[in-house]
Amino acid sequence: MAWTGLIDPNPETSWLSSLADKKNNNNITGFKDARVDAIIRSYDRMFDLQARVDAIRELDGIVFKQYPYILAWGLDNIRIIYWDKFGHPDWYVGRTARADSALATWWIDKKKEKRLERARRDPSIKLEPGPKVIRYWQQRPHDAKASAIPDAQPPKAGNR
Repeated sequence: MAWTGLIDPNPETSWLSSLADKKNNNNITGFKDARVDAIIRSYDRMFDLQARVDAIRELDGIVFKQYPYILAWGLDNIRIIYWDKFGHPDWYVGRTARADSALATWWIDKKKEKRLERARRDPSIKLEPGPKVIRYWQQRPHDAKASAIPDAQPPKAGNR
């Protein structure tokens, strides 16, 4: 699933019970709830913005107490797990990039790859884990080299 948000929420297309058993619509979880249906019916006739906000909040509370799916909100971080055989820039991936952007900036480091292969064959060889959290903008000074890379800019104060 990859939905985008609307300026004004439209809960009908995702949560209306009459869509639950039909194919090819956004009620993909088959969600049905009489109170949610009542909110949806009245929502389109609400002209007071605060009333609409309150209605959507109530609807959200009802829906998500039933856990129709696991939420995957956009986070301000990226989690990556990998075999330590790659070389990569200091910043791993750009601050606004997706994790798969690493494919364009990482490379196989032959020394690391050989060390990993030996360790996988020989359980007595222990490899040290790398850092668990990378905050490159805190670990190195901002310099001209970093500013030449668009995503390598440190966040502005207050953004983290």
